[in-house]
Amino acid sequence: MLKRQKTLIRVRNLTKLFPVSDYLVSGPNRYVHAVNNISFNIYNGETLGMVGESGCGKTTTGKLLVRLLDPTTGSILFDDKDISLLKFREMRNLRARMQMIFQDPYSSLDPRKTVKQIIEEPLTVHKRMNSKSRRKRVLELLDMVGLFKESIRRYPHEFSGGQRQRIGIARAIALNPDFIVCDEPVSALDVSIQAQIINLLDLLQKELTLTYLFIAHDFSVVKHISNRIAVMYLGKIVEIGESEEIYNNPQHPYTKALLSAIPIPDPEKTRSKRRIILEGDIPSPTNLPGGCVFYERCYSAEEKCKNICPDLENIGKKDKRHLVACIKVKA
Repeated sequence: MLKRQKTLIRVRNLTKLFPVSDYLVSGPNRYVHAVNNISFNIYNGETLGMVGESGCGKTTTGKLLVRLLDPTTGSILFDDKDISLLKFREMRNLRARMQMIFQDPYSSLDPRKTVKQIIEEPLTVHKRMNSKSRRKRVLELLDMVGLFKESIRRYPHEFSGGQRQRIGIARAIALNPDFIVCDEPVSALDVSIQAQIINLLDLLQKELTLTYLFIAHDFSVVKHISNRIAVMYLGKIVEIGESEEIYNNPQHPYTKALLSAIPIPDPEKTRSKRRIILEGDIPSPTNLPGGCVFYERCYSAEEKCKNICPDLENIGKKDKRHLVACIKVKA
């Protein structure tokens, strides 16, 4: 268990709505509820894993935390400063401390720029460094992410997917940030390359004292790298707690369903394992149900779940915090 000295990020009642345009039908405005009134903390030096199905709001949450998107309501406190209220110039000064590694290593790099130009761009914007100093820093970063110095003159199309992601990581750590959002950084890579990138992120975290929000849909990957795990469904966090606790003692029905889908490299255990198949469709994010968001697909739902929207409640024992949003789960 990670010893928490300080809370780096406090998220309170964060909501993000996207308006839906319908040019054929007039009527009241409709909104996609991408992130729906969520609250959580990220502690200094930890990795908080965020897992859930596609479209559950993971990436939107990550973009909100680094202000690539502006929240509709709620607050985001970064080192006790509410960044949701900062103006452009104030936010620009703070951006050196927060960075993002994007999901697609192919589209996230400018194909017209060399590796040197890509990695030194944040140095050019935020640091007063001459050309010689920038080049030296770029070579240091390439060495840190496991790329040869000859890569400095090459273009993104000359690299494999794993190598491109290493370039993206080098760009993200160029300014020695405190916090990095890793938005599914290995989902587009082969399994063998995924392990290399995960190990690299783990090594860099130890060397540079980084704090991560690690977004993924693969529970096994999240468990490997995370200190704590937050499970999202339809814009809501339904369970959050220590990684081992979530993995070994899941409480929310949705978390149990996700964990049951993880393949086990043992034929005998696979045959005895009970797979939970979720039935029904995910509700429309433009028309959320009034009660529990998981009610329509929950295999243990009761009639009262249809009308009650549960808050996260701590069911952890002693000093462990294990929060679950389910009225059927009690401490």
